[in-house]
Amino acid sequence: MPEARITIDKILEEYGEFYQKRGQGMNSIRRAMLQGSVTLEKHFTHINSDDDVYELANDFFEEVMQPFREEFEDKGGVKFVPNKIILQHIKVDTKLRPYVVYHSWLGFLAGGQNKIEDWPITRYYTEEYLKKQIDRDRETKAVYKGRRRDNGNGAADCMDGIKVLLERGARNADNPINVIHGIGELNVDTVLDQLERYDKAIDEMYEGETLIHFVAPKFVRALKENKRASGWYFIESPDQIDTTIDFTKHVVCGLPSMKGTTDVFTSVKENCLWLTQRNKFDFDMQKVDRYIKVLADWQEAVGFAVNAMVWTTAETVGLGTATDTASPADGIVARNMAIVLGEPNDVADTTATLNAEIIGELPEGATVTFKHGTSADNLSSSASATEDSGNPGNYSANLTGLSRNTKIYYRLEVAIGTDKYASATASLTTAKAEASLTEVAVSSVTKNSASVGVTYSDPSETVTAGGVEVTTDLTATPTSVAGSPSAGSMTVSLTSLTADTTYHVRAFITTAAGTKHSSWTTFTTPET
Repeated sequence: MPEARITIDKILEEYGEFYQKRGQGMNSIRRAMLQGSVTLEKHFTHINSDDDVYELANDFFEEVMQPFREEFEDKGGVKFVPNKIILQHIKVDTKLRPYVVYHSWLGFLAGGQNKIEDWPITRYYTEEYLKKQIDRDRETKAVYKGRRRDNGNGAADCMDGIKVLLERGARNADNPINVIHGIGELNVDTVLDQLERYDKAIDEMYEGETLIHFVAPKFVRALKENKRASGWYFIESPDQIDTTIDFTKHVVCGLPSMKGTTDVFTSVKENCLWLTQRNKFDFDMQKVDRYIKVLADWQEAVGFAVNAMVWTTAETVGLGTATDTASPADGIVARNMAIVLGEPNDVADTTATLNAEIIGELPEGATVTFKHGTSADNLSSSASATEDSGNPGNYSANLTGLSRNTKIYYRLEVAIGTDKYASATASLTTAKAEASLTEVAVSSVTKNSASVGVTYSDPSETVTAGGVEVTTDLTATPTSVAGSPSAGSMTVSLTSLTADTTYHVRAFITTAAGTKHSSWTTFTTPET
């Protein structure tokens, strides 16, 4: 452990190794502004917990209405899914040597009494440094970007931040958050249009609720600049431009914890929980010789009460590969239309079904097409999209003839005259069809030899080896005879057999996934 956590070398060099009263005091110590704690204190609901795990349950209702018929037809139900928030143990361990300031320009921070734990430098260290640095560490490194690592050694390792919760929620099959596709990474030049499309993709049921779209602070300023540039507003000063999404109660809010990201997530304050156990500022100060050890530990976590009331973009949680923002080919952003890609359905080894929603009315003559290919830069194949007659605005297309075990890139394109509007580019990976044995046939049997013909399917071309195993006793270890599998078949010759003997034989093929065997086939060699 270092000798001291207070460094005054430059002070000694400039002002000398002695103390002279020159009117200096606390007002003589100045600093640049430190980032305070904003995300949790202002925008999350704080709960003190006595438990290490804060346990919740989310309920999911099934529809119950149905046309009347006299017979009883059971319908409906409620599913309860656990939703727990685990508080994570965090600590501060540090020590200082108060005497370092005694004979220096900073001597006013020393004390006249012997109890160094009561010296002004000790109080300064805890009040001005530790408390403010804890808030700064948490806001800038932990609360959004943190990822808990028990063997870590920094603020970012202390707790699972909001980003981790969003990533996990997006992949939670039983209790998912809402992931909106087709928005792209936020861009300061198009953030107004992106956030309006994002907001429209949220269920209309929430239009009257005070939803908060959280973004990095620079996008709040960019949003206002986009509004000013749009020319929609009659204003006398920029102060009259707010951060609301027009015609809703939804508002855009910048979080210092999200600085440097292009992410966005949405919820209401009541749904965003901040759990603590014990006060992080309850410092234990221990005097050891002429040192002061300062220790603190507490438990803390962030979480969402109801995952269904959390929204984010595919790019935020790593489920999208978007680089565009659903705009025309000439770069003019469409304010009256948005394309939101859905998750692909029925992805098989050579087929997949693509889905998308077009928000906004298409003019007559517009064509809707899914472009796809094996490279994001070359979507050379096309599949016409069909609108769901019972669900206007929702389009789908079935892709066939795809390569197995291949990453396929795709996007939805809408052609309106010479303009082409495109969604973000997303991807899927087709299934890797497994090789399988189809037939084992024994022929040309003599008293000491036989030929075994093997056929197999290898749709993904993964078979690397094969052969047969032969034995006269199924309880014993069989003898393996290698073959040369090629193009779905192989022939293996068995020699040195014994006349008038019953043999059991089975084929095997080997792939990267392991070895597969056929069932046993029995044959008997003749006496002569």
